[in-house]
Amino acid sequence: MKSEKSSPSCHRQGFTCKNEVNSTSSGSHNLILYRRVSTKRQVKSDYKNQLATVKSALPNFVLSSESNIDLKEQISGKADMTRRMAGKLGTALRLLKRNADAMMIVASADRISRRMDVFELIQAQGLGHRIYDISTGLDLNEIIATGEHRRIERRTKKQERACLEGLARYVENGGNLGRSEIREHARTGATTNMMLARQLYDTILEVVVLVAHRQAGQKVTLSEVCDELNIREVRTRQGNVFHTSTLSQLKKRLKGRWDHAADSYRRPRRRIRRIVSSSLVELRNRRTCERRRARLVRNFPVCILSNAPQHTACDPSSYVWPIADRGSHIPHSLGCRGPPTDVGLAGASMR
Repeated sequence: MKSEKSSPSCHRQGFTCKNEVNSTSSGSHNLILYRRVSTKRQVKSDYKNQLATVKSALPNFVLSSESNIDLKEQISGKADMTRRMAGKLGTALRLLKRNADAMMIVASADRISRRMDVFELIQAQGLGHRIYDISTGLDLNEIIATGEHRRIERRTKKQERACLEGLARYVENGGNLGRSEIREHARTGATTNMMLARQLYDTILEVVVLVAHRQAGQKVTLSEVCDELNIREVRTRQGNVFHTSTLSQLKKRLKGRWDHAADSYRRPRRRIRRIVSSSLVELRNRRTCERRRARLVRNFPVCILSNAPQHTACDPSSYVWPIADRGSHIPHSLGCRGPPTDVGLAGASMR
C-alpha cells in the first residue's frame, strides 16, 4: 500500500522515484533524504530505522553520493523555525530552492517537526509539494490539509504533560530525582574549569613574552609559540599537543592580552624614549623662558608699585633702571646717583 501511494504522488508532482528508475543522471542531487533524531540515544538506532522505512517503501532505493543527499540531524522536534533554519532542515530547504528538480523525503511527518507553525512556514515558502512523507505517501501540503501537523503537536504536548505528571507522582511517593548536592558539585566543577583555563592562558602568555624577548621585538609567529609550548610539554586541556590552528582560536579569544604580551619587548623601550624626549623638550622650554626673562630685564625698566597708589599709574620717578643703564638717569629721590658724568656740573656743585 505504501509503494502504491508513493508512485502516483511522485508522478503527480513531476518527479521520478527510485522504485521506477534505478538511478538518476550522474551529478544531479534530485533526491534529499532528511533524517532527524531528538536525543543521543536515538542516534545509533533511529537513523538506521528511518533508512529501513524508506527502503521498505522504495525497494530499489540506494544511497548514492552522486545522485542523493543524506542529511542527518540531532535536534529537538519542538525547536522553533529560527533554530531549524540554522540546522540541516534549513540546508535542505535551501537546496530545494536552488534545485528546481529536487525533492525531499522523510521517514514520517513528525521527523520534519513537532510544531505546526514549522509546517505552515515551510508551506508559505512554496516548498510543500516537494517534501514527501514516505510512510503515508503524502506531501507536506496534503499533511497540512488533513490536519496531521496539528495532531502531531497535540500528541507531543500530551506526552510532555504525561511525563511531567509522572515525575511529580514519583517525587510525591518519595522518589529521588538526583543527589541533593548536585548543584554544588556543578558549581565547583565550573569554578575548577575556569581556574584551569586561566592557568593555561597565563602559561601560554608567558611563552609569548619569552618568544617576543628572544626575537628582540620582531613579530611573534604562531609556529614559534607552538614549538616552544611543545618543547615545554604544555598540553591542551584535552591532553593534546598544540597546533597553530588551536593557537589561532586562542589568540582571537585573548586578543588584548596576547597583543600586550607580544609587545612586552618594545613597550618599556618606548616608555624610556618618551621620557627622554619629554625631558629634553621641558629643558628646552625652560631655557627659552630663562633667556626671554633675561632679555626683558636687560631691555625694559621694572615698575615698583609698592609706593604708588593702586588706582594711579606709575610715574616716571618710580622706575628702577637696569644695572647696565644706571647712572645719571636715576632720579634723586632714590638716593645716590653714582659718580658725576659731567665734570663741569660736578665742579659747580662742589663749590
